[in-house]
Amino acid sequence: RNLTLGGLTRAIKMAMLQQESNSPSAPLMGDVPLVVGVPVGQPGTPVYAAAAPLELDGHHQRLAAVRQLRAFSNAASDQAHQLNPYLLDDHPGVRAEAATALGEMGSAGIALAAELLVHKDWRARWCAVRAMEVAAQMSPSAVAPHVQSLAVLLDDPQESVRPAAAHALGKIGAPARSCTRKLMSKVAPIRNDQLSLAAIDALAAISGDSVKRLFRR
Repeated sequence: RNLTLGGLTRAIKMAMLQQESNSPSAPLMGDVPLVVGVPVGQPGTPVYAAAAPLELDGHHQRLAAVRQLRAFSNAASDQAHQLNPYLLDDHPGVRAEAATALGEMGSAGIALAAELLVHKDWRARWCAVRAMEVAAQMSPSAVAPHVQSLAVLLDDPQESVRPAAAHALGKIGAPARSCTRKLMSKVAPIRNDQLSLAAIDALAAISGDSVKRLFRR
């Protein structure tokens, strides 16, 4: 039986009282209800839940909560949606950590990231791209079906999203070869802006170091 985030704090207290001596739990940091080892899935397949962001004061505590959830990324792969509030956090460090956690959650993380690539909020789009990059480092083929969606974000209205998309395509490598022309169009004559440098690196990863040498003459 899944627990709602709103009722998580009460469940934590009850679980700690009832299972303290015979059930392993994840460490708490300070007195903040972060991600705890309270199984909320089926027996034998525990899923770890995160405290609601509104219950955490300050970005340091929210960051700690995401890091704890990330520590249980394999167990919580079907709970990727719990990262949603952190992907829209006001603090860039919290967003980056949440995006990394999402990318480490396997197929569930990739699926959620794919949905967020078209989110109206640029923060969600950036996190989705970053999650795709992280996932591609572990399994390029798992992210390969989304290369065209990532290529679209090379023209994103938010400046920070564009180079992030190029980095993700580079991590996918050869399966992103269909995006080569689009990446080449993003290499500016001066070649010292973030998008140009990211595009050159991506082209090198996709087509070989000869491309990088060509652009950096």
